[in-house]
Amino acid sequence: MKRYLIAVVFCLCLLLNGCASKYDEDAIHAYADALTALQDCTGMNTDIKVLIYEDEDQEHLMSKLNMNGAVLKHDKDLQMNMDASVSANGVILRNLKFYMKDANIYFDIFDTKFKQPLDKETAFFDFDEIVTFQSKINQEDITASIQDNMKEFRYQDQEAGIIAFIIQESFIQKFTDQSTESKIAIHQLRGTIAIKDGQVTTYSFLMELDIDDQPYTIDTTIELSDFNQIKEIQFPDLSEFDSQEDYDVTEEL
Repeated sequence: MKRYLIAVVFCLCLLLNGCASKYDEDAIHAYADALTALQDCTGMNTDIKVLIYEDEDQEHLMSKLNMNGAVLKHDKDLQMNMDASVSANGVILRNLKFYMKDANIYFDIFDTKFKQPLDKETAFFDFDEIVTFQSKINQEDITASIQDNMKEFRYQDQEAGIIAFIIQESFIQKFTDQSTESKIAIHQLRGTIAIKDGQVTTYSFLMELDIDDQPYTIDTTIELSDFNQIKEIQFPDLSEFDSQEDYDVTEEL
């Protein structure tokens, strides 16, 4: 009888584990609150690291990108300064600088200074929405968006505030560039979100993909800090930056 009860309990545990929701309501609620705090934040420091490997096991590092700087909502303008360095195939490029002001992005790279407008047709985000939208994020909308676009979204470590997620293949496909001459196949995009004291402090993404049948892994970490402590962005003389809307950075590489 004892063995029978143990077997029943074991089977019930397996069943309950298999039926567990892939969407953790506590994690979704915490993330919605953190997004509201992030939305209301006036400024922060950012640190971005991108590692690109030529394999799935992350043994052969091909290139590395480091970016750090600050972001500030100033009146109705989104401002930014960012320093970057890139290393690839033994070549290191340092002192690459980027700025954002008055809906323009300014580039100071390879001894060339130029600017490009970020209008609504070309920008990855809406300036007006980021700067002026202040209403609380709707919990139901966040839940629906997560369930539509995520395979999983749940706590990996609730005490530490770590949420793990896996993005749906159909959502990834929307952002695959169909016009490129290269054949790109993204197999998986997953990661974690760290929340501390009600703020998102880290986004981590791991993407596995093939380009022309060559496997790559892209490991990205975005760290956010010093919330609401950034009061001013330091800019160089922006009048020195020429307008070059069609400038191709890759021509300089």
